[in-house]
Amino acid sequence: MSARVVVVGEAVWDFFADVPGARLASYRRHVRHVGGVEANLASALGRLGVPVELVTTLGSDPLGDGLLEALRADGVVVRARRSPLRTPVVFVDVAPGGARRFVPYRAGTADGLIGPEELDELPLDGASTLHLSGSAAASASARGPAEALLDRARARGMRVSLDVNARPWQWPEPDLACATIERWLARVDLAKASDEDLRALGLGEGASAIDRLLSMRGGGLSVVTRGPRGALAWVGGRALEIAGRPRAEVDATGAGDAFMAGLLARLNGARIDDEALAAALELADRLARDVIGHLGARPSGAAIRAARRALARR
Repeated sequence: MSARVVVVGEAVWDFFADVPGARLASYRRHVRHVGGVEANLASALGRLGVPVELVTTLGSDPLGDGLLEALRADGVVVRARRSPLRTPVVFVDVAPGGARRFVPYRAGTADGLIGPEELDELPLDGASTLHLSGSAAASASARGPAEALLDRARARGMRVSLDVNARPWQWPEPDLACATIERWLARVDLAKASDEDLRALGLGEGASAIDRLLSMRGGGLSVVTRGPRGALAWVGGRALEIAGRPRAEVDATGAGDAFMAGLLARLNGARIDDEALAAALELADRLARDVIGHLGARPSGAAIRAARRALARR
């Protein structure tokens, strides 16, 4: 059994109209899916057979109970402080063709409450990887403790990964959050960003944005996802590319989280050489392409079974 991955971050419910392309303004029936960048990642890792622990906060309400039950059913060990506040929900308005608008109900909820109580004494024994994202950098209560946890994980020889997930238009202190992400980029072993993340960090677009990202990195593996154009990766001065493939897009929610799950699952406990990285990128891309073909961030059962077979062959 591989060593466990510790994921720190948010868990919410995502609500969708239950017919692809139906709009929130007029449609009255909805379905809910586990949501939140880190919960999506933890859920996918658990279903892939990777031991995973999610550190989060949940409301002490039936929605929080349901999230806890759903994550545990996917094999996730949930370390959650239960808040008397409500569990956050996000409505996702998906237009025909997959364009999305998020309508969050987070104010006055348990969202963003992770802090010293969860992180200062978090046990890391037996863990191989610590995973953080931009949501920790954006949270005033989590920012400092998460950075201290990053240092503690590095001191133990753990791999530290970062999903940039930059959303400054949603953040109360965007300049401080972006500065924190840039500082973490220099210190983590594995960093993933999308084209959208690079623009949000003010790095621009195209090759110049990638050059700026790589200049911030202190080494390790860097991955940039480019939607239908595939993904690029750099490690040890070498570049690898997975080309984009035609794919029908129903809803891109959680595609980046599925990609991250494939990447971490294949590289968990492995040395990052060209063969392992190529296999990880291929697995990550397959999971991401599966997710955009339906509503919600959850890879299909068929995609998970195929991924597990690929992982068993490594």
